[in-house]
Amino acid sequence: MNQQVVAEGIVAWVVATCSPAVIGSYAYLPEEKPDPLPDVVVDLLSRKTAVSDPLFPMQQIQQRWLRIWMAEVSIMVDNSDREAAAEQLNDYADQLEASAMKDGTLGGRVPFISPYFSFDLSHPFVEWEGGTRGREMTMTLAVGELVEAPE
Repeated sequence: MNQQVVAEGIVAWVVATCSPAVIGSYAYLPEEKPDPLPDVVVDLLSRKTAVSDPLFPMQQIQQRWLRIWMAEVSIMVDNSDREAAAEQLNDYADQLEASAMKDGTLGGRVPFISPYFSFDLSHPFVEWEGGTRGREMTMTLAVGELVEAPE
């Protein structure tokens, strides 16, 4: 897999999982967000290769090399009704958590994810450079892939 395939797979999973539907979607960190809210942005933070990693305890049994991508998923909703925005983001977090726990391949979109992921709702009011304003929730997750050992 390459970075773009990972980012697009995560975006597709979020769009397919979240109800009410996420409308805008970006498999990269955009400068502006012209699509309407709610939207999702996936930013790949890092990529590494390792023999084992505590984020993937079940993969250590196989004694294979791992390629690991760390991703931050941002979901933004309209914040004109603050209570409704908070409820919507909490619902999205619940839906994503249930989906990830049920299927660690995100519906076959990635090889596997780490069972250790987190949600952050501590940045409730966000304004993007292009003027998009809303309330945001982020999810951090790790995607893994088994790879051949370097020679």
